[in-house]
Amino acid sequence: MIKDTDCAIITAGSLSEPPRPYDDVLPVARYLGGTNVLAIRLLAVGDIHLGRRPRSIPEAVAAVFPPHVLSPAAAWQRAVQLALSSGVDAVVLAGDVIDREDDYFEAYGTLEQGVRRLVDAGIPVLGVAGNHDVDVLPRLARAIPQFKLLGANGCWEAYRLEGRRPGAGSARIIGWSFPTARYSQSPLACPTASAVLTRPSKPEPVIGLLHCDRDGSGSTHAPVTSAELDAAPVDAWLLGHVHAPDLSDTDRPIGYLGSVVGLDPTEVGGHGPWLVEVDRHAVRARHVPNAPLRWEHVTIDFSEPDCALDDGVPAAEWLERALPRVLEQSIACLPDGYRPDVLGCRVRITGRTSRRAELERALERSNASGWGEPWVERDGVWAFPDKITLATSLHHPLETLAATRDPVGLMAAKVLVLERLPEDLERQRLLEEARARVQAIRRRTAYRGLSDADLPPSDEALAAMLRESALRSIDLLLAQSSHVVLPASEGHERGADP
Repeated sequence: MIKDTDCAIITAGSLSEPPRPYDDVLPVARYLGGTNVLAIRLLAVGDIHLGRRPRSIPEAVAAVFPPHVLSPAAAWQRAVQLALSSGVDAVVLAGDVIDREDDYFEAYGTLEQGVRRLVDAGIPVLGVAGNHDVDVLPRLARAIPQFKLLGANGCWEAYRLEGRRPGAGSARIIGWSFPTARYSQSPLACPTASAVLTRPSKPEPVIGLLHCDRDGSGSTHAPVTSAELDAAPVDAWLLGHVHAPDLSDTDRPIGYLGSVVGLDPTEVGGHGPWLVEVDRHAVRARHVPNAPLRWEHVTIDFSEPDCALDDGVPAAEWLERALPRVLEQSIACLPDGYRPDVLGCRVRITGRTSRRAELERALERSNASGWGEPWVERDGVWAFPDKITLATSLHHPLETLAATRDPVGLMAAKVLVLERLPEDLERQRLLEEARARVQAIRRRTAYRGLSDADLPPSDEALAAMLRESALRSIDLLLAQSSHVVLPASEGHERGADP
């Protein structure tokens, strides 16, 4: 059954709390390229996960920025302030507002405070439940009357939103909430979907709010296809569930809003809410990456002149110079408009070197002793190295090494096999042989009880592990030898005089 709720027009004179200035947020016009006074404005918020803390924050960084300062709760508070300063007509939440049932009491205070500020300013708050908060969000909705849960119990629901500015018109917000934590059917196939997906008699834009797994065939998290979303008579789909934002920059935006803050180093790039303008002709959406914490993956390449590892320079000393430089460059490359408080960087070192073993030892010593204070502060942004990995190549080409008939040459040849395409039969045989040996080791008594002890590694994970091990061994063997590397085809064995 469709439940239509009319939201009364609220004029500026009736607001109990005027929008407050927010120095860290650019005006809405900056993000939308100029505002349309006849459009309805929404602030669309993706996965928040109240109760969770970002992972991989070093103790030295946490001493300067306590976890709650970089948490989803802090990102939610920034979203609330953005809504107030931008004068939006409503805030919509796309599910997974709360991380777990255990987070109820912590989440309640944070969510209730933000909702109350918005409602006191005349801004309604709507949301749908996702797979993480299927039980707890309805409880919170009952405890916070000002928060409107759409589509409870898996029953599609419509909400008519009236613009706050004269002439702004209205829009129809439709939403569906998870009835259970696992849901294997498409929400768009629900019996109640056809009713809300029928164009209303009064011409007005329709905005869909849905937590789902797009193109996730076989998923238990409300799988829905892109074709279904495209075919629905909806002017925009604002989706939750996937933390990487990909809302399309078109007149009919469809896509994920993403999480409000990167919860771990894999969630790279900008995170934050979206400002959405809705009128009778088009819907425009612009991302506002105002998360307090941002993650990026950066590379130090030996081939760059200012990154070269010169002979005679200890690897540890080179790291001390190179890391601050790449962190400063990462800060400088942040997009204009908004900068996070903290930038965490996963650093990958690439290029050719004969000193891989020395670099590994320097990294091990640094990791064991900790990285100390946050490495770089520039323009108010603190940047730190989260993890540093070596992806260097050998100083000598693998093809040259593989042409010799000794242990180094044999290992180099195996690495070249690993670098072939997945369908290569010799590569497949090598991986199957290695997988059998790895599994035999994992099943030994010493490894029992490990959660993944019985799980066979994937082809790509196994190939990466074998390649890394082989390159490390080759590097050590070459470091122990002062002999010239010459291909066997030239008539020389390793160790022979040239």
